[in-house]
Amino acid sequence: MKNAVCFRSAIPEDVDRRVRSLTRIVLQFSTKFICWPNESNLPTLLRVHEADATLSPYQTILLNDETHTYDSVIRALNLSVHCTDVQAMVLATLIDREGRASVRNGTYDYCARAKDEIQVKFCKFNRLIRSNSADIVFF
Repeated sequence: MKNAVCFRSAIPEDVDRRVRSLTRIVLQFSTKFICWPNESNLPTLLRVHEADATLSPYQTILLNDETHTYDSVIRALNLSVHCTDVQAMVLATLIDREGRASVRNGTYDYCARAKDEIQVKFCKFNRLIRSNSADIVFF
């Protein structure tokens, strides 16, 4: 209990008051919708929306694996997805920051081809880097 008093005194009074108020609002909101009396007439916020039929259901997602460099990701995207250097750099940054990014969407075959091309380009680029760095000797 002594630690709780120390912790509470470290928080400014206005912040404490605001956190308590927001917590109360969130709990009231959640309780209201959990106990909603008429399931057939939900508020628009909770209604299930139909998926847009014009959007493709398949995507090729590139994940961050912490082993490939920015250069290898950018080069693989250039060669496989055929994007510009700027687009590839934006995607590589997004992959690094968010952990993943959608690099292609379309039919299943179109996305599967992109996946295969990316894997092949990564392998070729990594082999090229390894063969060039094999000549370096450290003393």
